[in-house]
Amino acid sequence: MTGLAKIWATRPVSELQASLNVALATSSNGRFVVRHTQPDQPFFYLGDTAWEMFHRLDLSEARMYLENRAAKGFNVVMAVLLSEQE
Repeated sequence: MTGLAKIWATRPVSELQASLNVALATSSNGRFVVRHTQPDQPFFYLGDTAWEMFHRLDLSEARMYLENRAAKGFNVVMAVLLSEQE
């Protein structure tokens, strides 16, 4: 395990539990994605891809990237946690 993957794997459970506040789920009718804490309001998924973020960026580079995406209104970043070794 290298880079950000190692940093994220060692975070305390108490910090990771905060992510439940933004967890997504399907709506009760199965037609929408909603926030777990707001089950009646559709979630607008505005995403960007950073497939290799965990493997190629260090923590400061990742923070800079994520802050840049957030400033531009993105609310989702898709990345690969496990990848094939080259």
